[in-house]
Amino acid sequence: MHQCYPPSSDMTDEQARKFHKDLGERLRLMRTEVDYTQSEIADHLGVSQQVYASYEVGRLRLPVMHLSNLAKLYQVSVEELLGLQSGKGKPGPTGKLKKAFDQAAALPKRRQQRVIEMVDDMVAAQEAQAS
Repeated sequence: MHQCYPPSSDMTDEQARKFHKDLGERLRLMRTEVDYTQSEIADHLGVSQQVYASYEVGRLRLPVMHLSNLAKLYQVSVEELLGLQSGKGKPGPTGKLKKAFDQAAALPKRRQQRVIEMVDDMVAAQEAQAS
């Protein structure tokens, strides 16, 4: 059995259920923000899609070992993932843009170069338009 993050030993069962349901909702929101499927996240964690879906609805408690992986994937702190601190705005690209660049990184070098050239052209056009 995996150890799960205990919100507090002083919590009632109802409070613990609410904590894990809220955690699941944050997981769902973060996942959809970066446009990943439950299956993609499940593969990343090494669990089935059904198990991951159970984390999102709070039916299963998320094991501690997954917190760091998810925080890195979503570019948030573990504290933010757990709802213990609010986000201060994430640096870097938006979720869909990050996913697109991650996918482009897996392309052959020649195609990666085409992506870079397209982005450079778009940025140059935007800068010219702003001047």
